[in-house]
Amino acid sequence: MSQTKDTRRAILALLATAEKPMYGKEIVAESGGLVSYPPYVELYWLEQAGLLLSRPEPLETRLPPALSGAQYNPIPRSLYSITEKGRAALERDPRWRETAFGLW
Repeated sequence: MSQTKDTRRAILALLATAEKPMYGKEIVAESGGLVSYPPYVELYWLEQAGLLLSRPEPLETRLPPALSGAQYNPIPRSLYSITEKGRAALERDPRWRETAFGLW
């Protein structure tokens, strides 16, 4: 199996088991080394294939600290989540569960 397919499977498995959408850096950090930084080419490919969705982070997380108490980031980051098509693709792949268990 190619490293690209393993990386894509790891991303989908992680998002399938996540409790909430994740940032790219979170995906790398939570993957236990299965996904390397930067993951954005793979995330882009998975999104184009309809296997995941991205959306900009909420505005309130990007406001200046005086207004929100959070660190200011003028550029919105993307949050990623798996789609039903992505879940179906994982279910058809018998190796995804071993990938998911390898994440912890």
